[in-house]
Amino acid sequence: GYGAGWWTNRESGGTPMNRDRLGLPGDAFWASGALGQRLIVIPSERLVIVRFGVTHEKAHVDIAGITRLVTDVVEALHG
Repeated sequence: GYGAGWWTNRESGGTPMNRDRLGLPGDAFWASGALGQRLIVIPSERLVIVRFGVTHEKAHVDIAGITRLVTDVVEALHG
């Protein structure tokens, strides 16, 4: 699930399944920076999302927050 600074949603095990259940597309991959900065790429949507905001609470493990951001943006695009 991790390589060259990018996280993927294609590793084996239960983690991608949990991300899929939350609504993160299977082809999504992302880079995580300090304090919640994110760069998320979703090829199936032809979409790149960049978050420069600052989050001080467990930003490095907030997959639910990433998923909410992605689903909200995708819904807004298809709205």
